[in-house]
Amino acid sequence: MCAEKNTRIVPICDPLEIIQCIMRLTPLEINTYKLLLSKGSLAVKELASLLKCSRSAVQKALQRLYTLGLVNRQKVLRRSGGYMFIYKAVPLEEVNDECIKLVLKLASLMARKYRSLEVREEHLNEHNL
Repeated sequence: MCAEKNTRIVPICDPLEIIQCIMRLTPLEINTYKLLLSKGSLAVKELASLLKCSRSAVQKALQRLYTLGLVNRQKVLRRSGGYMFIYKAVPLEEVNDECIKLVLKLASLMARKYRSLEVREEHLNEHNL
């Protein structure tokens, strides 16, 4: 119970560290996500330059971030022909909400498994007496 209505909850660690841990992100993946959060929409070439990394490494990181739902991408036609993707980070608040749902689901699964183990242990103890 809170003493005041305006009590602010202070996180004990950086939400990005929690996201990195829950989603098992590599340093390049979390740095790419952070950069997109701060800079907005960027193409692979721009990200590679800012991260001082190869385009292929950044492309691989972006593909995983996209698969995990941490970034969105928009297909843009090039004047010279073909297309490229422009990437944008999903807002931290949305990602944080999804991580909380994942953690709660995991906690629920663990609690059910633990209760199941307790029941089995009780059953075994009854028959071993």
